[in-house]
Amino acid sequence: MLVNMFSHPVRLAGMLLISLALIPFSYPTVAYSATSSAFKTGWLAYQQEDYSTAFRIWSSLAENGDAEAQINLGILYDYGRGVTQNYPLAAKWYRAAARQDHSLAQYNLGLLIKAKLVPTSEFGAEYWLKKSAALGNADARKELATLPHYEEMQAYAVEAPVSVGTAWPVAAGYAVTNHHVVAGKRRVTLIDHKGLEVTAHVVATDKENDIAFLRTSTSNHLPPALPLSRQRSSLGASVFTIGFPRIDIMGKSPKLSQGIISGENGLQDDPDSYQISVPIQPGNSGGPLLNMRGEVVGMITSMLGEVMTETGETVLIPNINYAVKTGVIQEFLSQIPNNQSNRELQAVNADLESLARRIKQSVLMVKAE
Repeated sequence: MLVNMFSHPVRLAGMLLISLALIPFSYPTVAYSATSSAFKTGWLAYQQEDYSTAFRIWSSLAENGDAEAQINLGILYDYGRGVTQNYPLAAKWYRAAARQDHSLAQYNLGLLIKAKLVPTSEFGAEYWLKKSAALGNADARKELATLPHYEEMQAYAVEAPVSVGTAWPVAAGYAVTNHHVVAGKRRVTLIDHKGLEVTAHVVATDKENDIAFLRTSTSNHLPPALPLSRQRSSLGASVFTIGFPRIDIMGKSPKLSQGIISGENGLQDDPDSYQISVPIQPGNSGGPLLNMRGEVVGMITSMLGEVMTETGETVLIPNINYAVKTGVIQEFLSQIPNNQSNRELQAVNADLESLARRIKQSVLMVKAE
């Protein structure tokens, strides 16, 4: 049984469990992700007060970008369960999930800053609580009402979070992007390199492999499809991506990054993904990873960034990024009825400049809100 001994009422993360709101406000809520057996194992360990096991399991998932695991890892650090209490590390993991527009993480981070257990960094408590409130978190609205100058704050509108990523068309008539770019969003817009916008709808998603297929009213609204490679790329193979990284800083024109296949398997030797040295930023998510024939060999999914050692030390590991392999995308695509077919670009041996000139026309910005 969980005991109400917390100085600030944070919540553990679950996955689409609306019943969480019914749990008493002063208790941390515990839930599990229906799509992750590893997360369930961690949750069961937490229930049994085996916090060290929960910490070990959730650490691995959190480092791979799982927002629910990041929130719950933050809880363990917040209250010293299975690990030495460490507020800065708690804030780090809350912030990682908060940046994925997870309302519970935004709420928890706001509480931690409000309680002055960690210093304000780029954003204060009210910023994160307002973000959480905008996503419908009633507890965040209650916390906002307790902040000084709350009435003055009401004059500032809380904007709904907007997710920006990259997509590209396939011959079956769909556009492909990452699941995490469009998850939980009501409106999705595709924007081509000339700025032409078209509304799209999510038709199928695979959360585990971070894949989403989008459909427009007709395939004529999509540029030519990119060809999918039938062969896996080898260690050291040259690859590149074109996408829309950090449009708030770099602008909205497509950007190219080049690198190599630095690992034939992904994080923890995941056989369904590549490790790549191609530099990426937020906004590259969902972009095509291409070989030097202009064929898609994978899709950009994540970057490693910071990891924690067994001693709790945070270590920055730069330029270690991952892409899901094309074979996984093809397998998922085979389970979905074809939309109206789309013309496909031909694979050609060419220099990078020539490939970029052809391919950039088929790379789309995704705006989800």
